[in-house]
Amino acid sequence: MKGRTLVFKGVGQVEVQESEIASPQPWEIMVKTAANGICAFELHAFTGELPIDWFPTVMGHEAVGVVVEVGSDVTQFKVGDKVSTLGFANYSDYYCVWEGQASKIPDDEEDLYLWMGEPTACAVNGIRLIEERNPGARMTVIGCGFMGLLLVQLGVKRGFEVIARDINPERLALAEKYGARTDAPEMESQDVVIECSGCEEGLTSAEYFVRNGGILCLFAHHLPTRVCNTNLWHMKGLDVLNATPAASRDWTRDFQEAVQYIRDGVFDLKPLVTHFFDANDPQKAFDTITKNRPKDYIKGVFVFDPELLGMTRKAA
Repeated sequence: MKGRTLVFKGVGQVEVQESEIASPQPWEIMVKTAANGICAFELHAFTGELPIDWFPTVMGHEAVGVVVEVGSDVTQFKVGDKVSTLGFANYSDYYCVWEGQASKIPDDEEDLYLWMGEPTACAVNGIRLIEERNPGARMTVIGCGFMGLLLVQLGVKRGFEVIARDINPERLALAEKYGARTDAPEMESQDVVIECSGCEEGLTSAEYFVRNGGILCLFAHHLPTRVCNTNLWHMKGLDVLNATPAASRDWTRDFQEAVQYIRDGVFDLKPLVTHFFDANDPQKAFDTITKNRPKDYIKGVFVFDPELLGMTRKAA
């Protein structure tokens, strides 16, 4: 079977190629991609801000779609099931994944892009790692982009007193909708500060808002050029937590829990997915986001199959 694959050829270059799709292993399902989220990691690799040495490469790790084939040992899924999945290198029409890293989406759901399990799993992992340290209830989230607003939603649900900080008033309004306060915290008052802006200014603010002995959680994907005041971290006795998937105790568990939170309405992605891009023109998508980003942009997704997302029916 052949299908489209989005191949990153080098810095600033991504194109569509036709690739052969391998059949699923006995424990795998093959998924036809409906949509796939665009992550900051991929944007930074595209711009060259994050140097990588494995071009050409296929990226993508926030896919949702429909099962089209199952391996001989698969017991949890059948052809036609709608699924959210983990996995990498799935900017492709079809991809295979272990059935344990897939979760069913309700049969009557058309807006499959609202069920992206990988980014929501990142939020679950981050909050879990914080809770394991029993820091206290006062939490500030700096940066209310897509991931920051997911952390606000889950932090409020888990009982934290969340303050949201951002320079964009529309994003702060969303944070308030999700139960956060938006007033400025006092210096050195917060038990936890989650740095989710990805910028140096946000990191500096985080250092000063967190109390002595509190948690400075580095959640955003910071570039290698960032400057931080490690002397201040030392003198304040900060617990510096890198809340990345690599720190997860059980990434599959976090993913399954995250999809359940979507089912339960804890995660509301609808206001956060703001832009849709045609998978036939990935160069335009990445140029738009990195060079001419719309003011209302929060999260973009590639549309691989408009029919699976119900877009063609809605347009008609």
